[in-house]
Amino acid sequence: DSTICILNKEKVLYCAERITLDAVHNILKNCGFHDKAGYIPVYEEDMHDVGLFAPDQNFASVFIGMNLLAVSEDTLVVEEKQVNLIKKLEGHGFKCITASYPHMRTMGGGIHCTTLPLSRA
Repeated sequence: DSTICILNKEKVLYCAERITLDAVHNILKNCGFHDKAGYIPVYEEDMHDVGLFAPDQNFASVFIGMNLLAVSEDTLVVEEKQVNLIKKLEGHGFKCITASYPHMRTMGGGIHCTTLPLSRA
């Protein structure tokens, strides 16, 4: 979830510093993500480093901020300090609910990875 994050049936967030658009498209095109316009790149300047509680607890990069939770087709739960990412997502039509999550890097898990799956009808 800090390299590729599926947001809904048409949009995918991907870390452009880890994977190219062509590579992520080759992975997901057979899963229904045909239109490259639905792929949203994320760069380091889009991320806010929530920091670490101790240097020896560095279990994730700043891209852990991509680890968000899609609660509906157009609503995402995003760590509150990810202001640039939130603006980018809102520019693609998403509503963002924010939550404080200062332990993400220290735990090595963000909002998506530390929540239970939801059943959406």
